[in-house]
Amino acid sequence: MRHAVFLITTWFAAVFSVQSVQAQKAPVVSNVRAAQREGTSLVDIAYDVTDPDGDLMTVSVQISSDAGLTYTIFPRSLSGDVGEGIASGSGKQIVWDAAQDIPGVWSPLFRVRVTADDGTGAAPPPGMVLVPAGDFVMGSHVGREAEAPEGTVYVAAFYIDQHEVTYKQWQEFRVLSRLNVSAGAGWGDTYPVTTLTWSDARAYCEWVSKRLPTEAEWEKAARGSGGATYPWGNLSPGESQVKRANYAGADDGFASTAPVGSYPDGVSPYGVYDMEGNVSEWTSTIYRNYPYNAADGREDSTDTTSDRVVRGTSWVSDTAGQPSYTRGVRGLTNLEGLNSYGFRCVRTP
Repeated sequence: MRHAVFLITTWFAAVFSVQSVQAQKAPVVSNVRAAQREGTSLVDIAYDVTDPDGDLMTVSVQISSDAGLTYTIFPRSLSGDVGEGIASGSGKQIVWDAAQDIPGVWSPLFRVRVTADDGTGAAPPPGMVLVPAGDFVMGSHVGREAEAPEGTVYVAAFYIDQHEVTYKQWQEFRVLSRLNVSAGAGWGDTYPVTTLTWSDARAYCEWVSKRLPTEAEWEKAARGSGGATYPWGNLSPGESQVKRANYAGADDGFASTAPVGSYPDGVSPYGVYDMEGNVSEWTSTIYRNYPYNAADGREDSTDTTSDRVVRGTSWVSDTAGQPSYTRGVRGLTNLEGLNSYGFRCVRTP
């Protein structure tokens, strides 16, 4: 362990560059500095923050492992001027025990980002809803082995599309972008587009200045923070006369997919539609076993060959396959059988 800590000291202060980030409305974070304490795994992060309205703020730290391209590591081993109730001021101090959150995963591509939120940010982009930062229950002790163990995971705030991307949206994208992507399929303009590869889905999200959700973001958006089994609670879709999802045998008048947003009684705690049923959805996450750890390589945005996690169930699933913690895996290039797969996008505030 002493040897591992010594290795940290050789690069942290030298290559750990930082970014200052202004939240969407009032708070302004500036003058961010990060340096490792010699001979330890502790990282001192200093910053200044102001809120013109004098509001108390929630301060968060995010880490990038790809030179700032994405920020998917959310350290939990933090103390000092971080979390809720932070007032404006200069010389704020945060201590991060890096070895507790990313042991052994060191790289000169790491970056630090500090953000502040006073709760008065701008409205979400059109067609999206905000999923606030915080912990949520991910996985299940009663599901399949692939969904275990259940654990608590922190996810930073993000916006997510309320609806799956439709066939009409996909065709408009194909025409306007002129990219070499799959034609896609769909049962109508307002139905989810299907029969797309992971690369197709990622290309669309990037074209609209968004990205595919991580597996953790998808699950939090689906089940909220309290660990509910389904987006609407713990009652399975087969236990009630209320139609909450489009699945095999649902007797809802749809032979396959349904127009997006057809099940208002099945929305998630954040107002997201069709997180269960209709189509399964691509995520950005490389398929690996739990516990989920964004720093172990599964969120490597430069990897374009590894199998990806797909989340949610579809119109071909039965009621037993509907829990929001259900995981699947698909290869990236084979279109066979993808008529029950679609996607939606997210955006970082």
